[in-house]
Amino acid sequence: MGNGWNCMNGDSKRLFIDKDMEVCSTRMSQTSVNHVHANFDENKSAYVIQFAFRKKKIALLQRRTLRKANYFIRPKASKEEVQQKDSQAYIFSDGSAYSGSWLNNLRHGHGVQQWACGESYKGEWLCDKASGQGCFTFANGSFYDGQWEDNLASGFGVYQTPFGYKYEGEWKKDLPHGFGTETLANGDVYEGNFVLGLREGQGTLKFKDGSTYVGEWLKGRMHGKGKMTWGDGRVYDGEWQNGKFHGEGVYTWPDGRKYVGQYIYGKKEGYGEYFSADGRVYKGQWRDGKQHGKGKYYSKDGTFEEATWRQGEIEKPLKAN
Repeated sequence: MGNGWNCMNGDSKRLFIDKDMEVCSTRMSQTSVNHVHANFDENKSAYVIQFAFRKKKIALLQRRTLRKANYFIRPKASKEEVQQKDSQAYIFSDGSAYSGSWLNNLRHGHGVQQWACGESYKGEWLCDKASGQGCFTFANGSFYDGQWEDNLASGFGVYQTPFGYKYEGEWKKDLPHGFGTETLANGDVYEGNFVLGLREGQGTLKFKDGSTYVGEWLKGRMHGKGKMTWGDGRVYDGEWQNGKFHGEGVYTWPDGRKYVGQYIYGKKEGYGEYFSADGRVYKGQWRDGKQHGKGKYYSKDGTFEEATWRQGEIEKPLKAN
């Protein structure tokens, strides 16, 4: 075979098997958040945000409710406690206290509820339930300030922690639901749609390192059509599934290289065309990120040779044209 079959670094019989190409085709961003957990802490009644950073994947926020639905249910009052309500300063048997408006022995109107653990709610009440505009402050300094319905965050509101996490947008039954903006402690920002606490629909994720994803989401993962632009100039524009390249896509490098073709779970698979920066081209089959099956190699002058490939190696030369 002639020199046309040599790869770019001179390694014979390995056309275009470039480490940078293989890694970059599946790598997201080494500084991206791989997994974010928002776990409910039963002792502090608040979120504990935990981040884990890994390569290749960008995972999502798995969120639970802000608090249990029965948190606002007050203890059963004694006859003596009922008589104290006229003073508008009422202490429950568990040590929590309420100061505000009443209606038929129920918290109703504007009032402040303080719990013995150091947490508090200040806002509107309807028939003994937090409903309307109100602010709940956690003992650790986190807070939710927004709209409520039946003791649950519903409507527009802001949830923020002292650890750098913030969500501002629409809520439904204590979960982000609708359009919102989420800022993570590491500086990444997501702006888009949520469904029951998970990113879903159209959204944009901007990374602290300058990378950006614009596209569709499903159950908290990049899923559907989307475009990922890295801070170093690399771009992937195509189909996604469960956070990985999957389907038809175009991957370009800032030095002029380009891959146009199919991906399966983050790796080139099926038919694809790879264009080198110097004008050489490979058109053919891929498997597991490498040339595999029949393909054509085009020289700079437009002439091509055909061959059968196996895991990136030429197995059987066919003919030259």
